[in-house]
Amino acid sequence: MRWMTALIATGSLWSGANAWHDEGHYYATLAAVESLPPEVPEFFRLGATTAAHVSIDPDVAQNRDTPQLRQTEQPEHYLDLELLKGRSLPGSREDFHQLCTKLGIKPKEVGLLPYAIIEWAQRLTLAFAEHRRSPENPHVQIKCVVYAGLLAHYTTDLSMPLHTTVHWNGRTDTDHSNVYARVGALPTKLPYERIFGEPMPKILAHTDIFAYVVRQLQHSNELVDRVYELEPRLPEPTDLELIDDEVIKFTINRTRAAAQITATILHSAWKNSATIKLPWWLDRTPLDAQFDPTQIPPQPTPQ
Repeated sequence: MRWMTALIATGSLWSGANAWHDEGHYYATLAAVESLPPEVPEFFRLGATTAAHVSIDPDVAQNRDTPQLRQTEQPEHYLDLELLKGRSLPGSREDFHQLCTKLGIKPKEVGLLPYAIIEWAQRLTLAFAEHRRSPENPHVQIKCVVYAGLLAHYTTDLSMPLHTTVHWNGRTDTDHSNVYARVGALPTKLPYERIFGEPMPKILAHTDIFAYVVRQLQHSNELVDRVYELEPRLPEPTDLELIDDEVIKFTINRTRAAAQITATILHSAWKNSATIKLPWWLDRTPLDAQFDPTQIPPQPTPQ
């Protein structure tokens, strides 16, 4: 199993499925939502701490006591680019499965991270579109924030170089240096203000979110060599001190990148929601605000 090496190497019950430990996902999500421009609805920006809370849940979903969920969830967190042998990533999960069949590999062996991101981004886009239709509906607002938190987990995974390579925990099959766990623990060793004391750069929206995700995946993969250059200087996961200047610089760079990627995709989902055409039959008002259990709810009129 992909994560077993990291588990054994730590000698603990920590699961190697975490790209960043809890703090890394929380930090990046919090900074991402708080950096969104004023055009994004205020309720959403005020929900930053809730989104950050939810951003940890996809790692919780890999619990061994929920084996069916764990089996489905694990491949959503990575994509090993080398296994594609230079092939371009198709735009949909179904087309990716077909590509894997041609290459003689299983999708779960390669990983499905870009598809987890685009699918959750589109769920959020639909929720934002519904908010545009019913801006005062509190249930829709809650849904937007929760979807954003789940999406943010995968977007922050995207900034972790070891989630883009077959060399996720060593350069060779016999090299079990626990590098994966040591990199994942880096944000836990710095306070939030040390990482995000400087303002985030301006967040720009993208119409084609998937193309943006692929570019970020490739960039993250280009940093795998840098991870292994730093490997001898990385502290152990349980070591609370982080004193190496180059490792500190790398930690801040990648955690801020996680926040910027996340903010970009959240902003893009909001912008793209303006062009979404929701189905004519979608009207939750009779249920959300006027529900009378003794009456048949009014039915929508076809348009």
